[in-house]
Amino acid sequence: MQNEEKKEFWALISLMGHVTLAGHLSEYTMGGCSFLKLTVPETSKQPEWTRLFKDNSVYSIDPVTEEVARYKAERLDIAPMSIWEADTMLKKHLEATGKVIIRKSDLPESFALPESGTHNTEFNDDDDEGPF
Repeated sequence: MQNEEKKEFWALISLMGHVTLAGHLSEYTMGGCSFLKLTVPETSKQPEWTRLFKDNSVYSIDPVTEEVARYKAERLDIAPMSIWEADTMLKKHLEATGKVIIRKSDLPESFALPESGTHNTEFNDDDDEGPF
């Protein structure tokens, strides 16, 4: 009988792109695909968070004690990925180009909006070079 390696343990993970993370490492399967799951412990600056990644993005895995992983997580101070909200991105883009968004409910009752599907010929937006 072969010795089976423990499938979860505390570790320091070096990923491609010169990123080092510290936390509890385990295996995770979703949709028939296998991932490595690293749960970074809570630190004084961040709540506990988890990242899934494929094994081909890993440069090295160093098994360590829980105490070492927690110490490194605190010192590395890596935050989880932020969620990009489309409305926030759009608002920033519009502000940068001098445009604004006004809710219909904020318009005066006397203001008439064009019917859906009609084109306002007085407004020319053909010079817009932004992504929206």
